Amino acid sequence: MPDLAALLSRLAQAPPDAALVLGSGLSVLAEGMDVLDAWPFAELPMLVDTSVAGHKGRLVYGRWAGRPVLVFEGRIHYYEGNGWEATQGPVRLAASLGVKTLLLTNAAGGIRSDLKPGALMLLRHHVKWTQPHFWRYGVNKTDTMFYDDRLNDDLRRAAAAAQVPLAEGIYAMLTGPCYETPAEIRALQAIGVDAVGMSTAIEAETAYRLQLRCAAISCITNQAAGLSDTPPHHEEVLIESRRAADRMRRLLSAWLQPAA
Repeated sequence: MPDLAALLSRLAQAPPDAALVLGSGLSVLAEGMDVLDAWPFAELPMLVDTSVAGHKGRLVYGRWAGRPVLVFEGRIHYYEGNGWEATQGPVRLAASLGVKTLLLTNAAGGIRSDLKPGALMLLRHHVKWTQPHFWRYGVNKTDTMFYDDRLNDDLRRAAAAAQVPLAEGIYAMLTGPCYETPAEIRALQAIGVDAVGMSTAIEAETAYRLQLRCAAISCITNQAAGLSDTPPHHEEVLIESRRAADRMRRLLSAWLQPAA
């Protein structure tokens, strides 16, 4: 089992300055990377194994679009029985390995009417409905700083260059594992939320505290509860995320492409 010093030594040949966290069904995005090394989560410091379908639970080190990167194939969720500290593990490990830029991806339910399955949404802000009595807490004035303006501009340019439509909006994180009720979705609509999922906000806030530049993209895999004729289910999430993988891969490859 490699410790932090062993990992740093292995990465010394091409230090990664960016890390990507791939959400449900999105591990396929890493296919085609020039892989230099890979480790199961369970063998790494700060990480625990993941048990959710569509999450490989593997850290890959290699080159993507010619750029050295770390790619977390899957993430650790609170609803798997892990504490909040465990969900921050990939971000903390990336920072400990010298990474300065973090891109988070997730699968999310679309709430805004134009966010149909297959759409990609750049996060401008998030709402975190995870702590008890969340409605009592105001919005901290630094909240909008979790997602780096320059990174968001870079992603907009990459989307345009790759000819990939990229919506923008506000994401809400709930604890899971059950999907939201139609009443909860109506409440989220009322406060201006565009998409909803079970991750990302905690990771983005951890990245901010660790002084990593962070951006995030949601892959819309279903319409949220009460907005379609069928209830959401995980198999639909995995199917739609795989269908959107080519567009997401083109966008990320354009973003990672080293400047000429």
